[in-house]
Amino acid sequence: MYMYMLICIHTHTNTHIHQTEQILSLSR
Repeated sequence: MYMYMLICIHTHTNTHIHQTEQILSLSR
């Protein structure tokens, strides 16, 4: 259960970072 939470948090963080990179690249 604990590992599953870690994976979910890790995936969510990666998705958020990817969205942020897209926004930054669009604003250039």
